[in-house]
Amino acid sequence: MTSHCTCLPAGRAAARPFLPGPQVPVAPRRRRAGELIAWIASGLGLALVPKCPACIAAQIALVTGAGISASAASQVSAGWIGVCVASLLGLSLRRVWRARASRRSGCGSTFGAGNCAGRWL
Repeated sequence: MTSHCTCLPAGRAAARPFLPGPQVPVAPRRRRAGELIAWIASGLGLALVPKCPACIAAQIALVTGAGISASAASQVSAGWIGVCVASLLGLSLRRVWRARASRRSGCGSTFGAGNCAGRWL
């Protein structure tokens, strides 16, 4: 086991204490939790969007008190589906990008925190 990480710049590696063992830094835990919430929210948003424009118009009227036409409701539905699909696509691309970057650098696991030779705080 080495006392420094070759993944970090020299100044940062010297400033951070080395802790042996399988400890995971707090920032990657938060990032993974946020990413999990984003996956769940995007998937649920896509699954729960009503397909019927009248249902969307009724839900908007219940929430806001303002009525909209069926054509506007269908545009809201299409926009919502587009936002959810774009979000899922962006999350997928970010996951693939991180996996490729960690394989190229040789540090960390494919989907892990990106640390090498031990865990850094």
